[in-house]
Amino acid sequence: MTAAGAGAGARLCAELVAEELESAGVGVAGDAGAVAAVVRRLAEAGADTVVRQPTADELGPEGFVRFAAREVRPLVP
Repeated sequence: MTAAGAGAGARLCAELVAEELESAGVGVAGDAGAVAAVVRRLAEAGADTVVRQPTADELGPEGFVRFAAREVRPLVP
């Protein structure tokens, strides 16, 4: 799960609780740098694919893809 923008932390928490994932250790909230840091950490651990799923109240599919492509991707080698 990924939440960006204003109130990202609270929105991510609410989504994880609603999905009963709050104890699973999944999710990142914050700006592009925070999201990219998690993607880099997973890649360094051996992941060759990382799927970022937006929270239900995120920017909409187009906005989320735009955020990932324009802001997050340039920060991930």
